[in-house]
Amino acid sequence: MSEATRPLRLTSRLSRGLARIARPGKVALLTWLLSSLAFGCAGEPAQSGTSASAIVGATTASDYPEAALIDMPGSACSGAVIAPYVVLTAGHCVEGRSSWTVTAPYANGQRAEVASFEVYDYNDPGEQVNPNQHDIGLLYLATPIRMARYPKLSAAPIAEGAALVNVGRIADGQLSTTDLFVGAPVAAQDGAATGFPFAYATAELIESGDSGGPVLVAGSQDHEIAAVNSGGGGGSQILARVDLLHAWIEERVAAHGGRATTPAAAAAAAPTAGAPPAFDAAAPCAAMEREPNDTTASASPLGQSTCGTLTAGDADWLSFALSSGNIRYAVELAAQGDAVMVIWKQTQDGAWQRLDRDGRRVENVSSYGGRYLVGVSSPTRQAQAYRVALSGTRL
Repeated sequence: MSEATRPLRLTSRLSRGLARIARPGKVALLTWLLSSLAFGCAGEPAQSGTSASAIVGATTASDYPEAALIDMPGSACSGAVIAPYVVLTAGHCVEGRSSWTVTAPYANGQRAEVASFEVYDYNDPGEQVNPNQHDIGLLYLATPIRMARYPKLSAAPIAEGAALVNVGRIADGQLSTTDLFVGAPVAAQDGAATGFPFAYATAELIESGDSGGPVLVAGSQDHEIAAVNSGGGGGSQILARVDLLHAWIEERVAAHGGRATTPAAAAAAAPTAGAPPAFDAAAPCAAMEREPNDTTASASPLGQSTCGTLTAGDADWLSFALSSGNIRYAVELAAQGDAVMVIWKQTQDGAWQRLDRDGRRVENVSSYGGRYLVGVSSPTRQAQAYRVALSGTRL
């Protein structure tokens, strides 16, 4: 089959820190800038109206396995894992960035690098929430974060005055690198009344660094996410609604593997290409993986056949390049256990595009060449040996 031609859109935006509202109708973004800590500055401005009973001094969000820490060079946000390969966060947390690490501390501490991202329309480079855009972003993971179930997304507006709870990573004004926290319920109001038609408005509880964290319907047994933390200041906060983009988010989730919750279900949902090759421990290897190669930035070269070993919870990255011209190529994984692979290609405009996959074999025709990344991991975090074979024929 031919490679898909539509890359994921990468646009330019610099995530900003929290600032006090300049005038009514403007709400500051809540991305945490690490530089203010590293250089001993005074930090973020104090927020008027912030209560010590909310995210400040709040309860650890250990009952929310979907709650995620999102770390970027120089800043940090929060988010929610809504499918094995998809993380929901704020649009201003992803625009203009090129590297993220996602950790789900209450889903056995699973961690994954991000291969690409997408926003619906948010591209504002300012320090205030843009009331005319949806502050929603999606991160697409290079390796899956598996959970027994994933949260539900609101498909319709919640009732005026309904109780919502915020989840974020700030504890008493300090950025947590290990935990997230859930605040006391707040009453939701239609943000249109304050000039934010794509958001809910509530009393201000969230802080810088809570951006992108899920806002859940209080008491929801299926962890229904109604919005994400967007901005705050002056005693009020703005929460970007997900119901307005429900169809778009669900379409993007389906395009990135869906919500299969077990390896068997994931395999059933993916394209098939016959039985996976058996692992022959005696077969020769042209090369061995080079550690460390647990991130895309440190991927080791993939030869005609490269062997490696996954440790418990490990992920290995390999890379190869094809020259321009029509080349039919195949990448095949054989493993002692349940290891699977994903393949990404860097497109001509620099974006990363995920290719069709069945977990063990990918075969495509490349027309313009480029760089490829192959990620190998175990859905159940098993230690095991594996072999990745690469073959190609010019057409």
